[in-house]
Amino acid sequence: MRKGLLEPENILEQKIRIRDVSSRNLNYQVSSSHHSYMIKQGISPETRIAIKREADFYKYIDKKGDKRLASLFPDFYYFDPKYYILIIEMISEAQNARLYYSRSKNFSARLASTMGFILGILHSNTEEESRNTLDQFTSSPDQKAPFFHLNALKHLSGASISVMKILQEYPEFSKVFKDINRNWREEAIIHNDIRFDNFLFYKEKNSNSNSKLKVKLIDLELACLGDPRWDVASIFGEFLSQWVLSMPVVPGIHPHEYMKMAVYRIQAMKPAMRSFWHRYTLTRQFEDSISNQFLLSSTSYISMKLINSAFEVADSSSKISNNVICLLQMASNIFKRPAEAIRSLLGITLT
Repeated sequence: MRKGLLEPENILEQKIRIRDVSSRNLNYQVSSSHHSYMIKQGISPETRIAIKREADFYKYIDKKGDKRLASLFPDFYYFDPKYYILIIEMISEAQNARLYYSRSKNFSARLASTMGFILGILHSNTEEESRNTLDQFTSSPDQKAPFFHLNALKHLSGASISVMKILQEYPEFSKVFKDINRNWREEAIIHNDIRFDNFLFYKEKNSNSNSKLKVKLIDLELACLGDPRWDVASIFGEFLSQWVLSMPVVPGIHPHEYMKMAVYRIQAMKPAMRSFWHRYTLTRQFEDSISNQFLLSSTSYISMKLINSAFEVADSSSKISNNVICLLQMASNIFKRPAEAIRSLLGITLT
């Protein structure tokens, strides 16, 4: 109330709704008759750093004064640096992209195009123009490339240990790590945690049932100066993971058979992936030669995203699943045959 975000009469008339949605942070959704807020508080040294980083990102947007950039994210209201409390807009009646896809089975090319636009605008904030005003966004050693934090190795599940053994057994996986470490470039502001869960699809308040869905990008706790290929590759990796994890992978059945039985079809995803890529390259104003080079050099990052997805799925299991093995096999194939992967998996033709 001291910040003017809630009206006293709403409290007296019990018109405020509070919902606890905590995960890594203390997270609360607060709604009144006029406004809705997401309140996030860091409760550990690691999460406090993350909350401050997200607040710094919003302050950077505010300082830049770019309304088009600001429109891509929830509105920023307040940050308390003493208690690490961040207050931003809560998008009412929104659903994240993963939930939308799982319910509708509709991989909308238009919504994917909007994702491409969002990342294209974000990545247009380059290292050259941002370095002086956003020094706090320089990657720390742990964020230089999308590798695993050593702390995560302390609590590996049985399935995660199996994933690690596969990575150690096949030399192409070490080449993926080396390739990214060698080629990682800090050249633009990146989200650094792109996943379907962090894209919200919603309609404006009081809009009619026929109005189009809009898209906003959330959870900017890992945003930093980094390699835009990682964000782009993560979009493709999310589509491919969704496909693979929907397959009924059964030993003894030919891969072509369980691909046909997948809940999500790769052929239905390809128009969305093409639309995403087309809008991204238009927004970044890439020439064809730059576009081809960017996409080809992103394939090792797609492999890395699939490896990360394999670990995330395996994290809660004692035994590695056949779907996780398929993710790792796909990561290997993409790295070894990048041009073929772009054509056959992403449905994109290099010009």
